[in-house]
Amino acid sequence: MFGIGLGEILLILFILFLISPKDLPKILKNVGRLFKELNIIKNEIADTVSDNKADTNKKKEKQNVRLPLKKKGNDS
Repeated sequence: MFGIGLGEILLILFILFLISPKDLPKILKNVGRLFKELNIIKNEIADTVSDNKADTNKKKEKQNVRLPLKKKGNDS
C-alpha cells in the first residue's frame, strides 16, 4: 500500500497516539518550517557548489591560454 509496510503504519499510529490532537497542528507546522529551511539550505549549498565549479573552470581556461612565442632571430 503506497510503499508503506505494516511496521511503518504501526509506528505512525503509535506516534499519533502519543501526540494529542490539539498539539498535532503545531507540530506539523513546525515540521513544515523545518523542511522549508532545509530546502533553502540545500539550494544555497547547490548554488555555492555550482559557483565554485564555474570559477574552477574559468581558472583552468586561463591556464590553458598560451601566449604567442617570440620569433628568434630578427628583432628589429
